[in-house]
Amino acid sequence: MSNDLISRKSLMDEISNLQVTITGLRSGKGMMMKYMEEYRKSVLKCIDESPTSYDLDLIRCAIGKCRMVHKYEHPGYENNLCAGLRTLNGEGEPCDTCKECLLYYGNPKWNEEE
Repeated sequence: MSNDLISRKSLMDEISNLQVTITGLRSGKGMMMKYMEEYRKSVLKCIDESPTSYDLDLIRCAIGKCRMVHKYEHPGYENNLCAGLRTLNGEGEPCDTCKECLLYYGNPKWNEEE
């Protein structure tokens, strides 16, 4: 899971929509909620200030280890990511396996923030 990719927008939306229910506390709920809100703001600030780029050498190394590359051929690069193996002798759409891969430049996860 250390190599998982997630869009900044998705993560910030998830944190922004986090709901907390406090039970069993007779007093101090207001203060606890204030602390939770400050914590949420702190986490969102950390996410916002984090870099969003990826390591090109790591991406190229992972593409080089891809089972599809070893089985067929190297598809080349598009936007510094995998171009995906094409159907119809290279003229068609990328194959389904490549479309689902996070290394593929057309994967929807790379386009969520647009």
